[in-house]
Amino acid sequence: MAARIRAPEFPDGLSWLGSRPLRLQELRGQVVILDFWAYCCVNCMHVMDVLSDLEARRRGQPVLVIGVHSAKFDAERDPQRIRDAMARHGVRHPVIVDADREVWSRYAIRAWPTLVVIRPDGTIATAAPGEAELSALDAFVQGVLAEAHADGTLADRPFELGPEHVAPRSEALLSFPGKIVALAGDRLAVSDSGHHRVLVIAGDGGIERIVGSGQPGLRDAALDAACFRNPQGLAADAGRLFVADTGNHALREVDLAAGSVRTLAGTGELGRGSARGTAPALDLALRSPWDVALAGDYVLIAMAGAHQIWAFHRERETLSVLAGTGREALGDGSLAEASFAQPSGLALDEHRLYVADAEASAVRVVDLLRGEVFTLVGTGLFDFGDRDGDAPMLQHPVGISYGPAGLLVADTFNNKIKRVDARSGLVRTLALGDFMLAEPGGLCQRADGRVVIADTNHHRLVELAPGAATARVLELRPAAARAAAAVVELEPATVGLGAISLRLEPQPADGYELATGSRLSLRLTASGPLAAPGRDVGFEVGPGQRHSEIVLRAGPAAGEAGLEIRIEAVVCGGPEQACRPIRARYRLPLVVAGDRAHGAVARALKLPSPE
Repeated sequence: MAARIRAPEFPDGLSWLGSRPLRLQELRGQVVILDFWAYCCVNCMHVMDVLSDLEARRRGQPVLVIGVHSAKFDAERDPQRIRDAMARHGVRHPVIVDADREVWSRYAIRAWPTLVVIRPDGTIATAAPGEAELSALDAFVQGVLAEAHADGTLADRPFELGPEHVAPRSEALLSFPGKIVALAGDRLAVSDSGHHRVLVIAGDGGIERIVGSGQPGLRDAALDAACFRNPQGLAADAGRLFVADTGNHALREVDLAAGSVRTLAGTGELGRGSARGTAPALDLALRSPWDVALAGDYVLIAMAGAHQIWAFHRERETLSVLAGTGREALGDGSLAEASFAQPSGLALDEHRLYVADAEASAVRVVDLLRGEVFTLVGTGLFDFGDRDGDAPMLQHPVGISYGPAGLLVADTFNNKIKRVDARSGLVRTLALGDFMLAEPGGLCQRADGRVVIADTNHHRLVELAPGAATARVLELRPAAARAAAAVVELEPATVGLGAISLRLEPQPADGYELATGSRLSLRLTASGPLAAPGRDVGFEVGPGQRHSEIVLRAGPAAGEAGLEIRIEAVVCGGPEQACRPIRARYRLPLVVAGDRAHGAVARALKLPSPE
């Protein structure tokens, strides 16, 4: 029988998050799993999900996970940034801040991620680099538990950690916002990643649409019932949003006109390895898609977990690899020969696809005409810093945008936005005045040159206008806080007692039409001797369906009555030829007369122009 190796004790003086400092000696009797990770690392994120499931399975048993955060980038040494990452990814177990890799060295670790399993007797059972698979890890832990129970070294209860001190997720309107895309009419869409949803924001800052229930999951449904998990990248086209649903390893489509969400690609499971060839999109398991960009018939995908760029064909609904071998590296060459390192941001300018290649701290260019990849900024996976000029250095950039302000990069770990000359690679930091950013994860440019930034760890959006001396916070308001629509008074009518037929015909403003396939919602509130349906009496807009027939009841006595009509609809058209939701309110005064026939009332509802 081979001699067992005793696990090295934790060094003194290190910071701990989520717990007081612990000693291995006091953890005797427990199966201890050390997770060596860095929050920059997509493979480490995959392991977090496995460990979360394992902890749920082994709750109430003497099994304890301890994270050992061994920084790769300088920014990752900061305990507050690690605490933010724990909140973002839902890490509830203790984490050692191994800023100088002292624990890493004691355990002779060579790669992120690596799991070390320590037996209850304090010896090392295994050290396994790479992504763990839940069933295999759980089976191994079960074996260690059984062995320790048999030899009498297993504790009869889990170790009591005491109160946790990990910061909760943000209670603000935004939680760790990721990517942003500009929409028609001065609107924006933002991936509200920490709340597992996408928000459509009006030009006045009011939240116009909430896409997603806010509960993590994978469900296709109406906008308010669909589920996402940590969505990131966004692209927009003709009333549709394409969403890189990162935590679900899926590509989703949001049809704002129809009010529905559907899955375009992915199985909901984490894929293994890199893809080859072309396959039906729903048959392929993806690996952490982080951003998307539209290119004609294709949705291009930054597949961060596979270190590749993939392409989804919108008509055929197939997936194929556009560029990258799947090897994590910085390598230029043909599309088939080039290599990437966790590509996390995409921006398209005609035939040039710009890529924020996060782990290489690089800006890459995929030339779609020439079929080749070259590097604009960056030299290698471990070459990073904060330097402008003609020999620039970035630190883990995950956002990129091309537009009127040029090629802009969210230099995430440097907390800056930088302008990159798309030909020479010369870099200059964008001045934001007194604003300090916290790991900006995405940005977009409006047509007039305004730049909107997802200030991710500050849970807010920031805007910089051309020529402005300083940026400003975009103040967001929940939908309920927006100014109520003015009530339009309709022509009064006189009706008799009993059943009344009410015909309502919505009429869009000039230049607009009701969106075919969308849901038009009508809510009626009656007063006086009048009863109206207490439910939504709307309809689905079809080729022959442009009005609603509703039955009201008047009585039992005569008198003055009123009917308030609230309408929500989607109209398409206008200068931008875009589809947008609208709301309107109407009041129909009625007189209920005892000497009149029941009768019928018809009214046109002239809809307002979209804001």
